[in-house]
Amino acid sequence: MISSHSALICPGLYFQGKLMGQSCIKIDYAKSLTLLKASGDTAQFNAILRLVRERAAAGNAAAARAIKPYGTN
Repeated sequence: MISSHSALICPGLYFQGKLMGQSCIKIDYAKSLTLLKASGDTAQFNAILRLVRERAAAGNAAAARAIKPYGTN
């Protein structure tokens, strides 16, 4: 079981790849979205999904792969 605090920190870490300004993990948009969806925080999930969709539209291949399960709108 993951704590509710960790359920919100981990997706942000995968989304940004940084913690307190230090690069520490490879960015993984798909993992970030999966963890946010599992956390049940719909508002945060929708906000991150919108940002990932914007990055996909700008040509980011990793972002494009990550949004496939969620559609393009």
